[in-house]
Amino acid sequence: MQFPSEGDHAHAYTLSELHVLHQIATQDRARVTSLAMACGLTRGAISKIVHQLLERNDIIPYQQSDNHKNIYYRCTDQGEAVEAWHQSVHRDAYARVTQFFARYTPAQRATIAQFLSDVVEHGKLLKGL
Repeated sequence: MQFPSEGDHAHAYTLSELHVLHQIATQDRARVTSLAMACGLTRGAISKIVHQLLERNDIIPYQQSDNHKNIYYRCTDQGEAVEAWHQSVHRDAYARVTQFFARYTPAQRATIAQFLSDVVEHGKLLKGL
């Protein structure tokens, strides 16, 4: 399965859905609570996203044989394909950023990093006014 292309629904995924899917793919025994903590979202937001991923057949619920109280989630083959596409997008973006900054010397990159850090800090100060 290739993403995205015309006719695919990959464009319909939100960043939050992709990040939750990533957590499900990488966590052992992913639950709503652990997903919320890992993603920095509320349990309610995670529940909504999980519901959407279930409807798309990207994940399936399961329970441990010794504990029928907790519901866990794992990726289906389709979910794994979406996660693989998502990771390839991250790799491509990282490669482009690395290539872009390769034109600068280490000293120039340090100056750029300091400037961007100062801009972020200044923005935080302005936000408090």
